Amino acid sequence: MSEDEVSRELVASLRDSKVVIASSPEGLKIPMNVKELSSYIDYSSTTFLTMMKRLREPYRVLKSKGFGEIDYFETPSFKRLLKLFEKLD
Repeated sequence: MSEDEVSRELVASLRDSKVVIASSPEGLKIPMNVKELSSYIDYSSTTFLTMMKRLREPYRVLKSKGFGEIDYFETPSFKRLLKLFEKLD
């Protein structure tokens, strides 16, 4: 396992344990004040919304192009994702 993979595993484990770890120009860090926490939340929410909107577009294309018989997003694993798409609309 490379150093990068170990680092990602460690960060993922800490985040799963409810430790807030933010990205900064200097690398990863734990926000130490309201400004740093606010910056982390703003960046994360913007990134998340952008990713969800980009993921929603292929869904719309597949639905509109006659692929309705095979609804790839109606599987149990995508039920939560569909709820998020509804909230974005």
